[in-house]
Amino acid sequence: MAVSVEVSVNGEVSVNGEVSVDREVAGEVSGELSMESWGEPNAMLRQRPVTLVSPAGTIDDQLVIDKETGWYFMHASIKAVVLHEGRVLLCRNPREKWELPGGWPDREDGTLAEVVRREVREESGLEVHVGPVAGAEIFTIGQGKVLIVAVRATVSGAVELRLSEEHSAVRFFPVGELPADLEDGYRPLIEAATASPA
Repeated sequence: MAVSVEVSVNGEVSVNGEVSVDREVAGEVSGELSMESWGEPNAMLRQRPVTLVSPAGTIDDQLVIDKETGWYFMHASIKAVVLHEGRVLLCRNPREKWELPGGWPDREDGTLAEVVRREVREESGLEVHVGPVAGAEIFTIGQGKVLIVAVRATVSGAVELRLSEEHSAVRFFPVGELPADLEDGYRPLIEAATASPA
């Protein structure tokens, strides 16, 4: 679909146009974009900074446009498939569903392994040995899309679970007896992790 926008070039010149998005956008969308040729959406957008602002409303943070390339960027969440003695670690989220532990990379994270170790420690208190990537998929959560990267991990220390403020429960489930209210899409990622070598 296309969203009507006002384009301000260096805060001086304003023209009207449209920007294509892949889903409905409610309210205001704003951000900086370098544009070579307005009206040519497939051109490399590199020449001068412009600001795209849609009609009044609230900022929609799901529409992220890179100011250098004009490309749409999607949030990425790194999830850990933590395995221990034939069981997998799951956390109960605010949507009242079970999910894998994990989250967004921090500015300080330099590798996927660092994200996994930090997130698992924060959300369960466990220390883990990080293995290979088990799989990746695009999820629709609420009104937005998120790239989920699942990484295999195994417990490396004592199994003493600690509940974080992010979840209402944390526990191990037998891999063959996953809960019915597991978040959609996680089951195949767990199966892929259990099939991969340690």
